[in-house]
Amino acid sequence: MQMSSQNVSKEQSESKTSKNTPREWKFGLFDCFSDLGLCLKTTCCPCITYGENKGKLNGNPNPNSCSQDAFVYCCVQYCFGLSCILGAMHRNEVRAKYNIEGNGICDICTHFCFGCCALIQESREISATPPS
Repeated sequence: MQMSSQNVSKEQSESKTSKNTPREWKFGLFDCFSDLGLCLKTTCCPCITYGENKGKLNGNPNPNSCSQDAFVYCCVQYCFGLSCILGAMHRNEVRAKYNIEGNGICDICTHFCFGCCALIQESREISATPPS
């Protein structure tokens, strides 16, 4: 009897550990061409994708509408060239919400070097993951 209860508690412990272990992204960073429409939209106007991503992540009932987040991203990008900071902050929110592995430095580097690819990856991740 004691042996079976130890097995059950061990299985429960392993189950809790696996739920808390960060997972990888469902879509690769360079899978951006898999959704050509999203790729074109993000390449031409990344602020729209950023705004939509923020809306979807925050539970906006109409996440496809252009928002103040898109406007802020646009201003920060075209006035100061620092959209990688906003992008990294948002990427951190996505990682935290969906328990995805990574860190802040990688988020900044990813958005600095591959901003459009990062926005597309985040958009696809948010769309593919059911809200919790």
